[in-house]
Amino acid sequence: MMTESKDDIRQKVFKLRLKQSAEDRAEKSARMTEHFLQHIKLPKKGAVISGYFPVNGEIDVKPLLLELKDRGYRLALPLVNEKTGWLSYLSWDGNFPKRTSLYGIPEPDPKTSEELIPDMMIVPIVACDESCHRLGYGSGQHDRTYEQIKKIQPFLTVGVAYELQKFPAIPSDIHDYDMDAVVTEERVYAHPVRKSDVLASENSPENVKESL
Repeated sequence: MMTESKDDIRQKVFKLRLKQSAEDRAEKSARMTEHFLQHIKLPKKGAVISGYFPVNGEIDVKPLLLELKDRGYRLALPLVNEKTGWLSYLSWDGNFPKRTSLYGIPEPDPKTSEELIPDMMIVPIVACDESCHRLGYGSGQHDRTYEQIKKIQPFLTVGVAYELQKFPAIPSDIHDYDMDAVVTEERVYAHPVRKSDVLASENSPENVKESL
């Protein structure tokens, strides 16, 4: 069976996400948060965890981020560096940012926020497969940024999505950066090589899928 193109998958997911009611999205986001906190191995308290502000029907990570803040983690949100095309990560206090990007996404003000390097990144995805291949919006900003940060320090990437965003196979190019894990409202998908780094327990329950 021929794999769908990246653009075909993106268009399909955009429609499916927006067809969900606000109540369905909120309920699925809450279940994803439970799975994340139960099954993902968190870094040491005080570490930096980055997230994002959801737009266009993306799964909502704000409750998860605020819970992580209460547990003693420092939060950061991404900002596109116009000079390099990479992402910078700026400290976030948990309040709604007053500034928005050119794309209408809330983001911290670089004049009043500290630039940080995340130890864990909670990443929005357009689509994924069980091997944790990530399909993004097509800009390549995440992939380029991760390659640069990898030269500085180790970190974990955890994609979050609705189960409807999982496909049998995602087209993957050499520059595409795989996630260490992907968490949905139904399951946790762990990368076959990195599962011991990202899963909280080696004893995988039914709703944790380890790729072979």
